[in-house]
Amino acid sequence: MKYNVIPFDSIGLVKLGMRSEEIRSILGEKGLMRSENDFGEIEIWIEQGMRITYEDKICSNIECLSPAEPYLFGENLFALSCVQVFELLKSNEDKVYSDGEILLFLKSGLALYFGDISPGIQPSLLAIFPKNSREEYLYLYDEIDHIL
Repeated sequence: MKYNVIPFDSIGLVKLGMRSEEIRSILGEKGLMRSENDFGEIEIWIEQGMRITYEDKICSNIECLSPAEPYLFGENLFALSCVQVFELLKSNEDKVYSDGEILLFLKSGLALYFGDISPGIQPSLLAIFPKNSREEYLYLYDEIDHIL
């Protein structure tokens, strides 16, 4: 499935702040799996490549994973290399952060998981999050200005 990404807002028709019932009416019940973690309730739609985290049944985090194709600025982010993603998104940022596996773009409200921040690696997960929701975790990341 192809999804348009709107930073701080949505992936496809799923928007931050939506109630769980609304999201289920969009994505359906087919292939739905549920679990919980420290951040809240999680619902995963494997076939659609979506993982949603809820706090009090309100969407607080949207993740897109394969087989989905997340598009931003007309580019399928999962088809780009780490260097290409970095170059595409860094112009909107004051700083880019990484922990060696994730690129975090705070001004864009995006985090992309690569497993290894190396030039040719492609991302396997994209997350969008609300404004000002990741600053508390910055101690886990280092500021970077290029991909080695």
